[in-house]
Amino acid sequence: MNPKKSESSNKHILHAYGVLTGMQGFENAPRADVTNKPILINDLLAYVSGRQNELTPLVEQALNQNLAVRRQYKQLLQLNNVSHIAKPRAAHSDEIFEKRIGEHGVLLKLKKSKAQTNQYYLILEIPEALAIESGRNLVLHANTNTLTQRCVFPPLHDNRAQVILDENNPILALFQDHDVEIDIQ
Repeated sequence: MNPKKSESSNKHILHAYGVLTGMQGFENAPRADVTNKPILINDLLAYVSGRQNELTPLVEQALNQNLAVRRQYKQLLQLNNVSHIAKPRAAHSDEIFEKRIGEHGVLLKLKKSKAQTNQYYLILEIPEALAIESGRNLVLHANTNTLTQRCVFPPLHDNRAQVILDENNPILALFQDHDVEIDIQ
């Protein structure tokens, strides 16, 4: 099976699903201000793909409070997944994790900054075999049963990308949870 053709087919399916669900949500939604706006599949698609907009905080809140929205989100993560990093199999200490290895050899490393002691480098390494499109931003989604966070990486350079996280960043705290599952989009 040609992976490029399958990826294109998945995008068309996601688009059609998004349009239909969006139309249903729009027709059924009461007319109110933005804070009461229902979360549509298009809002979730934007969140999963790493786009930031005025509804992002509402989507994050709905993911933590609304089971139906969370189920749709999980389905979208599975459809366009580059890699999945499952929950750790063994108990770990309270130390900061140093690396996690996912499907297809995807490596996620965390290094403490030597220059700024309150910062960490989150490094994503993708094997060449995955053939990620040039210029594509990858989005890391960290999920437990009750919380979700995301982190948008810049485009890969030599199959690596990194972001700097402050030690108070919620995603850093979530990584230390033994129930966290990580998806790369």
